[in-house]
Amino acid sequence: MAAAVRGRYVGLDGIKGLAIIAILLYHMQEQMLPGGFYGVDVFFTVSGFLIGVSLLRSLMNSGSLRLERYIPKRAVRLYPALFLLLPVIVSVGWLCDRDLLVSIRDQIITVLLGCYNWYAIASGQSYFDQMNPQTFRHLWFISVLMQFYVVAPCVVWLMWKIRRSHLSALIPLALAVGSGYAMWMLYRPGGDPTRLFWCRYACRGSHAWAGSCMVGHLFRP
Repeated sequence: MAAAVRGRYVGLDGIKGLAIIAILLYHMQEQMLPGGFYGVDVFFTVSGFLIGVSLLRSLMNSGSLRLERYIPKRAVRLYPALFLLLPVIVSVGWLCDRDLLVSIRDQIITVLLGCYNWYAIASGQSYFDQMNPQTFRHLWFISVLMQFYVVAPCVVWLMWKIRRSHLSALIPLALAVGSGYAMWMLYRPGGDPTRLFWCRYACRGSHAWAGSCMVGHLFRP
């Protein structure tokens, strides 16, 4: 177990990179890579696994989650790029098409707080609406990732506490199953699937929890 936790999964970085390339190709020209959107699922699954291993490593080495290091590390991965991206996009929108700046303040605030997907759901936005696109709607992905970063330490800590019961892996598995069930309940054939697309626990969360579940065997003594 210790060797598996200490090792670096270099190949997974490449998988995440390929997943992002697939997503970009899909959005640039859907016909070029029709299944490119599956890159989102791959990215979340790998991210869930890596975060789970990172937190487990902290528990094994120090007996704590070391949140004083975990939180800044996660923030450094996301916020510098956001602080560069947001003003650049707003400036380009102001110069080229000011209609893109409608409700821009709310979008920026919710993106930075990591809750854009919930804001979009509450305001009745449609991800697939081409007539009234939201400038930062693709950043729902970052919001979901931020929410997972917040919840993951709690789940891993609980798994660590009950590791000797051999039931630790059931926790993320139950969350993944619950997420899939919620998605099934909310889906309406022929309707707008935006709620499923943006809802943290009803859709994309299941893949992140599936990735965390992969580390469940590492908790076995």
